Amino acid sequence: MTLVQRIGQLAARLAEALNDKPSLGHPALAKAWVCFAVENNQIVVRASHNMGYVARLAAGRYRLAFATPLLDTNYCWQAFATSPRNANSSATFRIASARATQDAKAATHLELICTSLSGNLADAPEINVVVYR
Repeated sequence: MTLVQRIGQLAARLAEALNDKPSLGHPALAKAWVCFAVENNQIVVRASHNMGYVARLAAGRYRLAFATPLLDTNYCWQAFATSPRNANSSATFRIASARATQDAKAATHLELICTSLSGNLADAPEINVVVYR
């Protein structure tokens, strides 16, 4: 086999391997994500992708604005809130969930709440949100 034939085979294998990789527009890739915390009543964004800002509207109530708006409101999102720990290392659970109002989910932003198990709005030491479309 000549060098030209070998290079041709290598190029064909590389093209095949690259075709199997998802592109930036692939629905399996997150369109936005953020890891943030509330410290001294202020939002601290630890890491993010396609997040313009995160605003604390009130204790346990947040607005996440996308840097680049999504196509529409037909997106899926997941959120996870960590639980604060006291000196005895026991947790006070927090739950991240959607807001009940219709305008809480838009192509430009998402609003969510974080509550204690009793249903009261409460901040969490860390909240992670991932958005897919």
